[in-house]
Amino acid sequence: REYFQEGTGILPGPTSELHASYVTDSSVTLIWQGPTEGANATDYVVHYKKVDKTSIAENIIKLDNQANTTDTTITLRDLEPHALYKIFVVSRNEHGTSLPSSILLINITKTDLGETGMSAVTSPPHTLAVSERSAQFVTITWQPPEFSHPDEQMVYRIFYKEGNSQSYRAADTSVTSHTLEQLNPNTQYIIYVTAISKKGQSLPSETLIAWTDPAYPAFVEPPSVHPVNLLVEGSSMTILCIAMGIPMPTISLYISGRLVRQDVTRHMVTVIYNVSRDMNHISCYADNGYGTPMEARKRVDIKYKPHLTANGISMAAHGDTITLECLVEANPEPQMLFWRDFAMRIPVIQSPKYSVDMARSKDEEEKWVMRLTIKSVTDAEEGDYFCHAENAYGNETKPVSVRLRNVAPVNNITQCCIEQNVSSSCMDACSFYLDIDSVIDKPECLPDFDKFMKCGSDGSDHRGCCAQSGVERNCLDWCKGDAIDPSTSKSCLAKFTKKIISCFRDGRDRLPGPPQNVRVERVDDHTVMVRWDPPLKNPHTVEMYRVFWRQDKPKGSPMKNDVKTNNFKITGLKPGVPYECVVKAGNTRGTSTLTDPIRFTTDEKYITSAASMEEEHSQFGMAFGMVLTIAFVVAMIAAGVWYVRTRSLLGHKSTGGVAFENPSYLREVNMDNIQPSDANTSSGLHNTSWKQEQLHVPASTEVAPSIYEELKLGQDGAGFKRLKP
Repeated sequence: REYFQEGTGILPGPTSELHASYVTDSSVTLIWQGPTEGANATDYVVHYKKVDKTSIAENIIKLDNQANTTDTTITLRDLEPHALYKIFVVSRNEHGTSLPSSILLINITKTDLGETGMSAVTSPPHTLAVSERSAQFVTITWQPPEFSHPDEQMVYRIFYKEGNSQSYRAADTSVTSHTLEQLNPNTQYIIYVTAISKKGQSLPSETLIAWTDPAYPAFVEPPSVHPVNLLVEGSSMTILCIAMGIPMPTISLYISGRLVRQDVTRHMVTVIYNVSRDMNHISCYADNGYGTPMEARKRVDIKYKPHLTANGISMAAHGDTITLECLVEANPEPQMLFWRDFAMRIPVIQSPKYSVDMARSKDEEEKWVMRLTIKSVTDAEEGDYFCHAENAYGNETKPVSVRLRNVAPVNNITQCCIEQNVSSSCMDACSFYLDIDSVIDKPECLPDFDKFMKCGSDGSDHRGCCAQSGVERNCLDWCKGDAIDPSTSKSCLAKFTKKIISCFRDGRDRLPGPPQNVRVERVDDHTVMVRWDPPLKNPHTVEMYRVFWRQDKPKGSPMKNDVKTNNFKITGLKPGVPYECVVKAGNTRGTSTLTDPIRFTTDEKYITSAASMEEEHSQFGMAFGMVLTIAFVVAMIAAGVWYVRTRSLLGHKSTGGVAFENPSYLREVNMDNIQPSDANTSSGLHNTSWKQEQLHVPASTEVAPSIYEELKLGQDGAGFKRLKP
């Protein structure tokens, strides 16, 4: 520092604006400006030297030839023609010399240099070196030019290319270091630098050969989580992800599948506050663009108090069996119980009335299902219950309630049994809920079971529930209130009575009864309007009505359509042809039984209900009986044998009205491929049977019947689709 301060204000400043104004084959005229700062110069020393390709890059402070002058211009003579000369100027006084000026390189050949001449430029940068490198970048440093004016502003241009490439890429910077990025791993690069000022570009620096590092795929260690032993919901945790690889990898932290943080580093520390119970899966993911990205996972054990989800209020009817559920999430496993009284903490215990079950969820280890089943609900069981769970970290209680429906009964079982002529000794079964247990051991009541089932079905078709419960096909008619073959009655009674009665109970408040007051209004010779009233039983559960019609004489193929309204227009009918029509109501759980058939034609107002048809059939039967009376004595034995054999083969069927059970109308158990039209018009579906399927359910949520179901229940009958769970 002392040496620098000693010459301040004494030594002359450097010259500037050196340029050649005129050149011949043996001489060159130079012009420059004297120093603007420092002591005045007494004279100037012009250094010049002939150079070649080897010596042109040498920067020495004193050249072979000097010429002195007190003026700011000079002509150098007797130079070698067509030779390349390097020239610079220094100012001088009695105390010493200044720094060199910029360097002028000029070919001694007569040339018109124009008005501005040929300017001197700075010397090239030097001492190139590699300060840092990786697989994808190299950082280069260098020294500034030795010969340049202190006030001269410069930009450095870095030229680089791969060793086997033919062209250079360039990058500019104003400082003496630069990082070349997006390079290829394990590759040789050739690099040099030039300095650019307002007077022009310098000569190139020396050439530097640099190699990038080889690439190594990313490797990541399993995440490290602190605290290690006790992590409680609501506290904080620190996660450390460590990754290796060249180039440096990008580390991503995921918590339960959500990206939390991402950074280009080898060690990433992240603090998570207010930890929740769903933050138990931690993943560190590393990728550097080479090889396969790597992921390391860890599951942490987060302790938390119980969290309950209750099913709220459950509605039931008198005599129902109802199940109350609560979903429990906790860690560690909690103590769980049901309370009947929250204030008194009275627990519900296992008994014939109550069934208490605590089961771990099949899908997740930290979830449990609390179930309280109440059998034969009465007024005493109505009210609030409480799910309670507790562990070492807290407790929670949620209410669940039972409410009874105040719905007047639509079907009077006792009255139905009287109308069906049930024997007096078997009337004990005709309670409000059809108490089959009271007569199941009475052999004399076996003939009345068809009547019990008709009253118990209450106008609904329960075959869907029965089929799912495993009731065999030859017993399914009981599920819709129809008689079955007497030869199978005992088997059905012994095996499936309780299942059928259970389905009656389950569907009592869920399945609709048959539509009421079906009537037909003539529109024209080819069209009628069918109207009906909602069912008396569960009208609020109706989601769709299905209308059937067919030609009566001769019997034609049945047609059907589904509507949401209480009317339907049938088109395309033939004048003078008798038709029959029936309607049923349904929802996603099942359907009602069919209404009584109604008979009509379109060419006149001839519409007959099932009751009228019974009268016609009765009159026809009387006339036919009179004719048969004459031959009755002769054919009595043969007729008796024929009657017995026919009855044993076909079984007993209830009569009355038009036989819609054969071949098609009553085969189905539930709604089938519901596609209601916008207008109440015929869809023209020539289906001769129903499969049991759910009403108005998209195909993507249905499951085809299993082979077992088709073999057991029949493809046309109870082989039905089921909703996915």
